[in-house]
Amino acid sequence: GQLDFGLMADELSVAGLEHSEFLRVPGVIAMHSRHPLAARARITLRDLTEHPFIALNPEDASRRRLETALHDQGLALRPVLETPYSNSVCEFALHGVGIGLVHPVMALDYLARGLTIKPLELDIGFACLLVFRPGTPLSENARALLKAMRIELDRDLKRIRTALST
Repeated sequence: GQLDFGLMADELSVAGLEHSEFLRVPGVIAMHSRHPLAARARITLRDLTEHPFIALNPEDASRRRLETALHDQGLALRPVLETPYSNSVCEFALHGVGIGLVHPVMALDYLARGLTIKPLELDIGFACLLVFRPGTPLSENARALLKAMRIELDRDLKRIRTALST
């Protein structure tokens, strides 16, 4: 009862909460702009196995989906480190540690610093859920904040499309 709403990853339980999907986007592969894969239009699953990989933690739903897809093709990642955060993957990739699957919105602030993002041949999605207290209508301020968040999200998604098209 302390918050009007929250945003959370899709691997967390929504038991006892009203919820809806706020965002679902395909993950992107983050790398330094000088990485050999940066010239590619799209990254393949095999590409992921041929380069040091900065992995999200094993309990991350997107990592599990990625590893399942790789396993189905007889492939496996070569993680050099694990982190719970896409931001950390971006920072390590920016410093040349390797490549990694990240939430594209989290990568936006790193693009001006030399990070490149590329689409993966397979849609390994990231989902963000909007959660509410059951039976409690949103206040006017909360509705206004959500509207502003959606407007900013639309801007971010346009920036991502632009970055992926270069």
